[in-house]
Amino acid sequence: MFSSLLKGVMNMDPSPLFLLCVVLHGVPNINSEGGCRLFLRVYQSLQVVCTSAVYHVRAVQTDRVYFVLQPAQLLKGDIMVVCYNKNHQTASREVIFRLQFHTGIIHGRPLLFPKEDLDTAYIGTVVVVVVGLLGSLMQ
Repeated sequence: MFSSLLKGVMNMDPSPLFLLCVVLHGVPNINSEGGCRLFLRVYQSLQVVCTSAVYHVRAVQTDRVYFVLQPAQLLKGDIMVVCYNKNHQTASREVIFRLQFHTGIIHGRPLLFPKEDLDTAYIGTVVVVVVGLLGSLMQ
């Protein structure tokens, strides 16, 4: 995608977008009893704009998780999404993945980030983690 921008094949779209949902495929099995307790933080220009609810994912549900952001977040510019596992015993959190993107590259379609494109990805899993962003462009 970045090479398309450099070659002029793709242009940056200056429109803001609504971030509705983040989908995590291949959820890591973190807790000793199985599963995990995941939540997202969304940053715009390094400022927190949204924290999702905590999703309790059981070991048998590790195919995918949908983080629905309510209300949908109007975003523009540099965005960072961080997914954490919340340890209910110690109240600490552990980064599961971190990704960054610019809203100008979305162009009305979901983006997929394979594990190798994430800044940080949980190393305790052999499952490939893919994050999909579903956005709705402002008209």
